[in-house]
Amino acid sequence: MIRIAITGPESTGKTTLSKTLAQNFNCHWVPEFARIFLENTNGYYTFEDLDLIAKGQLEAWQRHTNDELCFYDTEMLVMKIWSSFKFGKVSDFIHQAYQYQAIDLFLLCKPDIDWEEDELREHPEKRDELFELYFNALSENKIPFKIIEGNYDERIQLAIKIVSDFLHKSIKK
Repeated sequence: MIRIAITGPESTGKTTLSKTLAQNFNCHWVPEFARIFLENTNGYYTFEDLDLIAKGQLEAWQRHTNDELCFYDTEMLVMKIWSSFKFGKVSDFIHQAYQYQAIDLFLLCKPDIDWEEDELREHPEKRDELFELYFNALSENKIPFKIIEGNYDERIQLAIKIVSDFLHKSIKK
């Protein structure tokens, strides 16, 4: 199984990219559980809720453990960074879930597209700062990632090429 995570700050096209890649590669994608959770709470959440959101995300992943290829619209790095950014701390559960997630490739979305207003999004002015947190975490931990940037069409084409190349190299191994 190959797992590819789409990650990065809010409003950087993660969901659109996840759906499009899944369609292009004829496979499944796992939506962001936080959105489902927050729609049911009118956007309200606490530090303790982040563990519930992380558990919901992990449960959604479990439904795709037999897939040959799957795209994840968010993952535990998002939970870790958001928890630290929003609450100044990260639970043991999220720390462990992050350490043990088995992602083969991360596509880190750069905040170089326009912010799309959404009642569940919180910090349009902090996207560059958050991007740096993702970039640093992936770099420092030597996690395989590629940056996705440009307008929507450029992002999609770039991501398709990156994933195609990655899959080609994976098959050769």
